[in-house]
Amino acid sequence: MNYLSVGEAAKRLGVSVDVVRSLVERGELRAIRTGGGHRRIRDDDVERRRTTQRASRSGPHARHSPSLERRPVAKSTARKWPVEPHRDRQFEEDPLSFEDLEAEGQREAAKERAAADAKAQAAAAEAERQRIEGLKKYGRDAARSSLLPTDWQARVVEDLEEFVTPKRLPSSLPSWEAQQIVKSRVDGIIKQYRDAEDQRRKRDDDQRKIDWLIASGKNYAVSETILGWDSSEQDRARREVESELKQKVKADMSYGHVKDLVDDVLKQWEDDTEDDYEDEDEDQDETDGEAAVEEDDDPEW
Repeated sequence: MNYLSVGEAAKRLGVSVDVVRSLVERGELRAIRTGGGHRRIRDDDVERRRTTQRASRSGPHARHSPSLERRPVAKSTARKWPVEPHRDRQFEEDPLSFEDLEAEGQREAAKERAAADAKAQAAAAEAERQRIEGLKKYGRDAARSSLLPTDWQARVVEDLEEFVTPKRLPSSLPSWEAQQIVKSRVDGIIKQYRDAEDQRRKRDDDQRKIDWLIASGKNYAVSETILGWDSSEQDRARREVESELKQKVKADMSYGHVKDLVDDVLKQWEDDTEDDYEDEDEDQDETDGEAAVEEDDDPEW
C-alpha cells in the first residue's frame, strides 16, 4: 500500500494543502501519522477522489457560460496581508522513503493485530470465568437440592471455591464430565453430613437407653430393699447401686444384665454388712471376757 504526503496529494487533486487537510479531518481521505507526526495519505483514496472530481467536471453542469468567460475580471483593490505559513507546512514536503512507509504500515498492522489479540484474550478469559462460575453454581444447586442445613451448605461453597479451578477442570473436559466431577465432590460432603448425623442419632439413642437402664436398675434396687432392710441401710445400699450403675451400664447391655449387676451389688452389700455384725459380736465378746478377768483379779474386802 502506497502513501502520499499532503503536498503530493494536493498536487494530484489540484487543490491546496488546506483542502486536503480538511478532507482528511472529514474522513473523506484516510491518512496515518508517521513517527515524526507527518500525515501520510493513502494513494488509492487520492485516486478515487481524483476520479470523482474528473467525473463532476465533465458532467453537463460543468459547462461554463460564454458571457462569463468573456467578462473581464476586476482586479481586487483590497490590501493583501502576508499569509502566515501553517505550522505543519514545513513538514509536508518531507517525503518518506518506501522503506519508511512500509515500516509504518507494518507498525500499524502490528498495532491492529495486538489490539485484536488483546480483545480475543479478554473474550476468552471472560468465557472461562463464566464456565468456572457455572460449575460452582451447579455444585451449589446440588447441595441445596439435598436439603443440607445452612452451615453445611457454607462448607460446600467454601470447598467449591477452592476446588473448582481451571487447573483441576480445564476447558478441554466435556461439560458433562466436569459436572460429574463437581457433583462427586459435593456428594462427598453430603456423605460426611449424613454420617455425622447418623453418629449423632446413635449417640442420642445410646444415651437414652443408658438413662432408661439406670432408672430401671434403681427401681429394681428399691423393690429389692423394701423388706428386711433398715432404713439407713436402704439409703446407703441404693446410693451404692446408683453409683455402680452410672459407672458400668453400657448401651449394649440388656435389662437382665442390669438386674444381675444390681443383685451383685446388693449381695456384696449384705455380705459386708454381715461381716461387720460378726466383727462387732467378736469385739463385744472380747470386751466382756476382759471385763470378767478383771473382776476375778479384784481382792475381796
